[in-house]
Parts: sequence; structure tokens; C-alpha cells
Amino acid sequence: QEVIDFVITLGGDGTILHASSLFPGPNSPPIISFSLGTLGFLLPFHIRDYQKALASVIQGKASLLPRMRLSCTAHLPDGSPLPGIPKRDHGIQAMNEINLHRGRYPHLTSVLTYLDDVLLTDAIADGLIIATPTGSTAYSLSAGGPIVHPSVQTMLLTPVCPRSLSFRPLLLPVTSHLRLLVSESSRGDEVEVSFDGREICLLPRGAYLQISMSPWPLLCVNRIHGGVDWARDINGLLKWNQNFGNK
Repeated sequence: QEVIDFVITLGGDGTILHASSLFPGPNSPPIISFSLGTLGFLLPFHIRDYQKALASVIQGKASLLPRMRLSCTAHLPDGSPLPGIPKRDHGIQAMNEINLHRGRYPHLTSVLTYLDDVLLTDAIADGLIIATPTGSTAYSLSAGGPIVHPSVQTMLLTPVCPRSLSFRPLLLPVTSHLRLLVSESSRGDEVEVSFDGREICLLPRGAYLQISMSPWPLLCVNRIHGGVDWARDINGLLKWNQNFGNK
């Protein structure tokens, strides 16, 4: 079997997500990512610094950040696999988020959300996002979810435009197992499901997703270490807590 020592990506954050999808199993190589000038929250290096960055990797001096991923399987009401889903060991891997959305249907969707086989809530909303700490600065953030440090091991449950004002985002332990079941009372015929922004399947009423932490994180090369890069980027790129007063 071919051995890949490390992967180089050039572009934006989407290139890392694509690379993650190419290596869903236990032998995922480290990834070093270079920005070509666009906003890239997951890209620690600019392309002009490629020589120094690659030298640190080759010399074994690079700092690695294991970015947690989610593992998901999709099932019909009888428990059988949903047709059309790629068959992979431990399911489909997502680095940012798994998103359920009402799609083209005008009505709110109803998703029965089970936490370790206990009913947590009936999520009545435009959609529901299950995100990783890495994904906390992506779609989940736009939907009102918290920013989470990538070294924190947790799963985010973030509603998208919920009916109830009290439906707030939750942080769940990584030992959790989630089951998201499209309620028979859901007014739309199907719910759209996407993984890291790529639509994969449609869930009919009664079908469900099983979601847990993946045993295989994605190893990403950092400039210094995760804490320094992250603190710099939420201020420099996301403008977190930026002062709107006159300077």
C-alpha cells in the first residue's frame, strides 16, 4: 500500500476540507496548508513562506494539531443503510460540521434528537448543525454557535433559525452518541444532509443519522502551536471583540 508522508494544500479553507475527505481512515497523513491570499482561518502559512514551512516539516520540527472529526452513518427507519451513501468503515467523516436542513421545503423541519438513546429535544427549526471545534468558526458561528478552541474535545449542537427563542446551542461530551431522526410529523417530505458543505443525501421521514466522534483526527501543521495561532486568528481574521470606538 502506498505511504503518503504528508499533504500540501494550496488555496483556502475548502482545500483542507477536501483533503480531509480524501483520507477518512486511520492512516491520514499530516497536512500543511498554504494561503494564496484569501481569508483562511485554517491556513497557518502564506505561500511566500513555503520554503521555511516545508523545511520545518522535513526536519521534524513542525507542531501538529490533531483536529477532531465527526463520524456519521445514515439509516432508513428499519435500521438498514440509506441507499446511495458511500460505504466506508466508521461512516462518513466530517471535519467542520454535519448539517440537516429543510432545503426546498417552505416549512420548518422536525428532528427528534437523541443523546445516548435518551430523547433530548424535538428540534423544530430550519435546520440543525452538529459541529466540531474546528467547525465552530464556520456555519455554526453564523447560526449563533460559540467559538471553541480546536484543542477542546466537544461536539456542538447548533439550531438554525429555531421556532423557539429558548433553543440555544449546546456543547456535548465527545463520548456522546447522537441519533437525529426525521419526525413523522415533519411537514417536509425530506431533510437535506450535507457534510462539510457537500450535499450527500436526503433523509425521508423516519430515517435517521448516527453521529459520534471519529477515532481518526486530521493532523494539521501549525506555525507555532495551536493556542498561539488560534488566538492570533480569531482577532486578526474574525475580528473577535473588535473595538468599534474611534482609534
